[in-house]
Amino acid sequence: MTKVVIEDETIRLCYTTEGDIDDVLSIEEVQHDHQKRRYVYLWSRERHLKSIEMKDELHLIIRASNSTEIIGYVILSGLEGKDDVISLDRIALKHKGKGYGRKCVRLIKELCFNKLNCNRLWLDVFEYNERAIKLYISEGFTHEGTLRKCKKHNNQYYSLNIMSILREEY
Repeated sequence: MTKVVIEDETIRLCYTTEGDIDDVLSIEEVQHDHQKRRYVYLWSRERHLKSIEMKDELHLIIRASNSTEIIGYVILSGLEGKDDVISLDRIALKHKGKGYGRKCVRLIKELCFNKLNCNRLWLDVFEYNERAIKLYISEGFTHEGTLRKCKKHNNQYYSLNIMSILREEY
């Protein structure tokens, strides 16, 4: 069992190991194909392994507290930046509608602000990912702006919403 980074009564975030990557890739593939819309960009096995080793990134798996099953993963970056700004690069879950996403976002905020001494936590989210946008807003994130038509998928262009939460808003 890998080392727990942070947990609550429902889920725990643990350091990702090389042995977890097959599960991570499987979850990523499902998120990529969901309703023919991209929610998570596909990374190669090598890129995930590199992320595990990088000091500037934190690659975590999500487990339900009562199980050893990997139910998702999280990637944070900017840990070594001088501005105390961390990016929530990825959050991907195997199961929707069980409250894991909300619990995970709360743990990420706790980790970033209370343990990693972050001043600003930010993310980008596709404009069509209404479920995630509603979650982030309900968890205190502010919509800062939009990168218009900046991503191409299936010969269509999509915009990304930039959202953040500051330490004093946490």
